[in-house]
Amino acid sequence: FAARASQGHIGRARGLATEEASRTRRQSDLRSAISLRDVPSCVFAAHEMVTAATTAANTRADELDTKEDEQLKAAFGIEEGSRVKGPSKLKVEAAKKQLLKHQKSRRKRMIRDEADRSLVDLLGLFRDVLMVQVGSNLELINQEMRPAVESFAARGNPADTTRTLVAIEQARASIKASTPPQLAVEAVMVSIKDPKLASVHVNTQ
Repeated sequence: FAARASQGHIGRARGLATEEASRTRRQSDLRSAISLRDVPSCVFAAHEMVTAATTAANTRADELDTKEDEQLKAAFGIEEGSRVKGPSKLKVEAAKKQLLKHQKSRRKRMIRDEADRSLVDLLGLFRDVLMVQVGSNLELINQEMRPAVESFAARGNPADTTRTLVAIEQARASIKASTPPQLAVEAVMVSIKDPKLASVHVNTQ
């Protein structure tokens, strides 16, 4: 399952194989995407997806930040509860400022990366939908969701699914270009609900 669902990404496969939270989050993202009812549900699904991505990113970022903070203290010989005085204080403050800037930038990047990971999962899902619609015999990436995929595929057509795939790729590109993930993912959800509205939603954002 992990190898298939990760689509060749070894780090992602490892996470899916060893972390229940990763599997649960992925399943929630995919099932939300094919259960949309109206525009408000699109906004809600996007919010849930981005919130989960942000939480995952922040958890990993917090761990890295804590480790680096400890390394900085060790590098300057700062003991817990002690105060740095004199010229050393300026050096420590400068190092802390530089580290904080790096950590803040990395945290933003990690949030974008986690949101992109969710979008890659959606690409796999709608690739499966398209395969079912065109009658392909290729194995589904989300084989465990075949009944749900077939049900969703029956309600649309290959042209609409192709529009959705394009919208997902556009969202990935816009996130990399610093568009807030919430707006980008909302555009994707609207495309899934009604592919013909996708370009209108993206342009108005």
